[in-house]
Amino acid sequence: MVNGFEKLAVVNTGSDSISIIDINNGFEFQTFFLSENQPYLGPHQIINNKKGDILYSANSYDNSVYKININQKRTVDNIIVGSFPSHIDRIDNYLIVTNSDSNSISIIDEESFELLENIPVGEKPHDVKIHNTTKNIFVTNSNDYTIDVLTLCDKKIEKNDKIKLPYKPLHLSIGAESIYILCPLNNGMINSKILELNINTGKFERTIDIDGVINDMIIVEDKEVMYITNIEDGFLYEIDIQYGNIQDKFYLGGMPNTLIGDNGKLLFITNISNDNLIIFDHLGKTIVKRIKIGEEPNGILLI
Repeated sequence: MVNGFEKLAVVNTGSDSISIIDINNGFEFQTFFLSENQPYLGPHQIINNKKGDILYSANSYDNSVYKININQKRTVDNIIVGSFPSHIDRIDNYLIVTNSDSNSISIIDEESFELLENIPVGEKPHDVKIHNTTKNIFVTNSNDYTIDVLTLCDKKIEKNDKIKLPYKPLHLSIGAESIYILCPLNNGMINSKILELNINTGKFERTIDIDGVINDMIIVEDKEVMYITNIEDGFLYEIDIQYGNIQDKFYLGGMPNTLIGDNGKLLFITNISNDNLIIFDHLGKTIVKRIKIGEEPNGILLI
């Protein structure tokens, strides 16, 4: 068991499949399809239930969320949500799904696996993250240049605030005192940006500039660093959080996409141009292994 985790799950958007990797047994893996008769699901991201035996995938192409039994390696239920669901997270017994093309989030009762309601948010919502302490729900609205803040109160999710941004937000990472907002390079920008928002004051502390098109990030707070994938130049960047500067970078090749960490020394990074998973030791600063999995690997989860 690696830091409490036994397996790694990766959804492969291009092949409508999930790869389950045994991280304690030489990274052996199995890949299975989400559906035998429904093509073009486009699974984008996954989360698991509290017990760890069920996965939920947000499937962008057919507007669904699938409920998947990990042990049986099969889909056991599915539900239609909004248009082009992208990301999914959980607060208490509710699943929160962003619907990028219908400008809404879907609220699903996890126990009954029923759609409770769709709540309008800003234009082109993509990422959703839950703050563990405040239980606030943060949704990035890319085309709206905003973040919607929602709260769970008396078993009802309500809008609380809207944060205006100078750049298009894509992904979020929540630290102890700050929220980091990833804004990739797009029209009118010289480079990509990471905005730091102080959770307590609600004010922006600083902006970190990164050349190229950055796509995802993870914070390693005990090292006081942030790791960022750059799909333009194929590098993994190590950012000093205190000073906001690049202190190291590592060439991975291809188009490094989503990344997560095991709360220890390993980072797991999907690469969408060569369909592999990269296991990177950020303490030893070396690539441990590359694993060829499904087509266009995307969302990734430790279980």
